[in-house]
Amino acid sequence: MEQFKPIPTLGGIMGFGIYVIVTTGLIGGLTYALAESSNLIKAMLFIPFSLFALISLYVVLSFFNIKYVISDSALEITWGLFRKVIPWSSVKTVEKVIGMPKVWGVFGARWPGYHVGAFNITGLGVMTIIGTQLEDNLVVLRTDKGVFGITPVHGNCFLDVIQRKTNLIAQIINLDENKESLLQKVPSEDNVYLGLAGLNLICLLAFITYLAAFFPSAVQAAVAAGIPGPPRGLVLLAVIAAAVFLINLGSASKLYQNAASAGYMMWGLGIFINLFFITISVFVLGFGM
Repeated sequence: MEQFKPIPTLGGIMGFGIYVIVTTGLIGGLTYALAESSNLIKAMLFIPFSLFALISLYVVLSFFNIKYVISDSALEITWGLFRKVIPWSSVKTVEKVIGMPKVWGVFGARWPGYHVGAFNITGLGVMTIIGTQLEDNLVVLRTDKGVFGITPVHGNCFLDVIQRKTNLIAQIINLDENKESLLQKVPSEDNVYLGLAGLNLICLLAFITYLAAFFPSAVQAAVAAGIPGPPRGLVLLAVIAAAVFLINLGSASKLYQNAASAGYMMWGLGIFINLFFITISVFVLGFGM
């Protein structure tokens, strides 16, 4: 029995760091914004958020136990509590993919250095991927039970073992020479898409920075004057804006796959929401002068 780990990347550390920052910020914002709300309102917002946070934590932590175990009878892919056993007799073709894959999400999670779930790769089709760095490292197994993509370290050694177990010769596929892959544009190659996404992020950060600068002083001024302070709902607006941005990170690229304009529209909507919330906040708080 031989065990291979995936190509080492910073995907797990990056994911965990972002998770801690985002989750801490959202929990703090929700807790403050809903402090004076009814228990029903709190439950309606905190329960789904908690479920999402737990699932996200599971996805992030599962990065650290990805492994591919080769036995005499099968390949076992491990990710978190997930185990997929692929008998050698079910493997029809083995492919070593070089070049930069153009990846479209179907269902799952991905960020630099980490891919898990179902993805559609231009020129290769839909497959289940459990791995890290795809460029020049992807090994594809087409089987009776589906198509699976993995990224084992020491790829050539791994392929030698797989070829012996399956009695198959690995096919080399160069996506940099694949006509379909060359012709199709992905969001990371579209300057309009990237510009709208970047503007959305700038607007979100500007909104959060504005609240951080002027909301506390407005509260202190109201307490000193013995009058009601600014509504806590302004903080909730920041939480909503951040949630919209996170949703767009996944949904905008999926819509782009079917129509680029739909991806643009999602980021445009995010920009509008941020500007609308900023306008409301400035109307309530002003600039502390």
